[in-house]
Amino acid sequence: MGFVQFIEQIAKQGAIYAPLLIISLALAVAFDRFFPREKLRALFEADGLPGSLLASAASAILPPSAGGKIPLAARFGEMGGRLHPTISFAIAGSALSLPGIILTFALGWRISLLRIASAIILGAVAGSLLQKRLSKRLEIAKPADWLSVCDPDYCDIRPEQEEWERTYPWKSFSWQLVVNVRIIMPWLALSLALAALLGSVIPRETFAALFGRWWSPLFAAGLGFPFFMVAGADVPLIQLLIAKGVSLGSTLPFMLGAPVVNFPVYALIKRWLGRAAAIDILVTAWIAAAAFGWLIMLAEWAGGKLL
Repeated sequence: MGFVQFIEQIAKQGAIYAPLLIISLALAVAFDRFFPREKLRALFEADGLPGSLLASAASAILPPSAGGKIPLAARFGEMGGRLHPTISFAIAGSALSLPGIILTFALGWRISLLRIASAIILGAVAGSLLQKRLSKRLEIAKPADWLSVCDPDYCDIRPEQEEWERTYPWKSFSWQLVVNVRIIMPWLALSLALAALLGSVIPRETFAALFGRWWSPLFAAGLGFPFFMVAGADVPLIQLLIAKGVSLGSTLPFMLGAPVVNFPVYALIKRWLGRAAAIDILVTAWIAAAAFGWLIMLAEWAGGKLL
């Protein structure tokens, strides 16, 4: 592929995904500006698996990405929310958000529904696995104040409104939308460039060799670590995996792992719960995402087909 064709491919895909991302980020800003966050408090009061599933389901479909869900989880944990649904909310909300759902629908409704269901289960399962270990850690080290969790480079919510934002809500809306686009759009552009580059230089056989082994789900679930693949920024790479014939057993772990198992999410959780807890959460999410792939591989080996 020549340079001109490379740019044309990026522009063609960008013309599809960039407008979807802007629309979905506008919805996220509208939620942050006009939806009272206190209404979410009930999600953190029910303990056990049902409460965790409810918190995960709400978090996976709400507009803010990891940069908003983790501070929200920290806020309600600070207000007395139970640990199990709080951690599940943070993990499921990192794995998926409304912008991610909207962009994933460009790949088809089946894979979108599978991604939603898997993100909800991931949050609940990982929260259950982490509850006891984290509760012991938090007896020693208390979580940070939620206002300090937001990192300006990754956080897509504002902790507090300034006076002019309350006076001019639509001007505030426009300003915050620009901030969110500035945070997420470069990662979408990077994803588009990587998809075009890898799709042109790596043959289909290499993809089969990398993503067709028993260890491939672990490999796929950890591929997003250097990046901030949230709010659907990973969708061009998911499309590449599908186009190259990568099985669902490796594609789904990438979908679940890339938005959670990455350095920016680690940085946000580290600010909130400390280094040891952040590593624990990311490793648990990484293995749980890979486990989805192994289950699918087992089903396919037994002759089943999900999509």
